[in-house]
Amino acid sequence: MRNNEIKIAKGIGEIKFGMSPEEVLQILGEPDESNKQVYSDEDPDYFSEEWHYDQIEMSVVFDMLETLMLSTISISSEVYTLNGNSLIGNTIEQVMSVFDTMDISPDWEELEEEESNARSLVNEEEGISLYFEDALLTELQIEML
Repeated sequence: MRNNEIKIAKGIGEIKFGMSPEEVLQILGEPDESNKQVYSDEDPDYFSEEWHYDQIEMSVVFDMLETLMLSTISISSEVYTLNGNSLIGNTIEQVMSVFDTMDISPDWEELEEEESNARSLVNEEEGISLYFEDALLTELQIEML
């Protein structure tokens, strides 16, 4: 993948929300690991697939809506940028200062974590989740809106 720019609610680089698994395979190749999650015994067609790419530190989730389509992207490498800024490895203050310069809703909710060194912030309006360990961002997740 040549372009690593995060576009909130759109995708990352060439990977765009709404893509089919076949389209993502053409860009990223075979995943290192994949998991299928069926949500209902009564409706086995209601499921999601998660693919993990170790080398590029990215996971993608396809949800079965009318068709199987890309709905969530998670990254954990500093090579991915938002507005030209690498976020992974930065403090909450540094990450929030990047969002403050953008037209992003300031409505962040903190989720309760089991571990004392972990912190999670979610912005449902924008489809963004942030995961911090030891006060540094370790994972950013964006979703299709």
